[in-house]
Parts: sequence; C-alpha cells; structure tokens
Amino acid sequence: VAAPEEALGAADALEAYTLGAARAAGVDDVCGSLEAGKRADLLVLSADPVTCPPAEIARIRVEETWLKGVRERNAP
Repeated sequence: VAAPEEALGAADALEAYTLGAARAAGVDDVCGSLEAGKRADLLVLSADPVTCPPAEIARIRVEETWLKGVRERNAP
C-alpha cells in the first residue's frame, strides 16, 4: 500500500465493489445490495471476507452463484 492510512478495510472495500459500483453506474435502485425488489445476483463464499485474516482472502472459494434469484447449475 502506497499510503497505509488510505487503505480500505475489508468491509469498506466490499461495499465499494458492490453498492458503490452500483451507485457509480446509476443502478443502485435495482442492484448493489440485497433488498426486496432488487435483482438477486449473489455469490455464496466459503468464508466471510470481512472477518477472515487478510492473508486468507485469496483462498476463499465461490460455493454458489445466483443470478436473478436462480442458482446457476454450472457454478462451482
């Protein structure tokens, strides 16, 4: 990290990639967070990236992939 005081924590980074990206694209009314009426695109992970040690994040596996509320059959 170039400036450690500018680094994001895991929870802030996750929000930036999900809700933050949806806001930037102007689509946060339909995606970016799990809420009634929004698209249910999500991943089920083998561990919580917010609470696991940073060195372990790269080892987290995708267990399930859901698109529009339907589990993908060919997902890992």
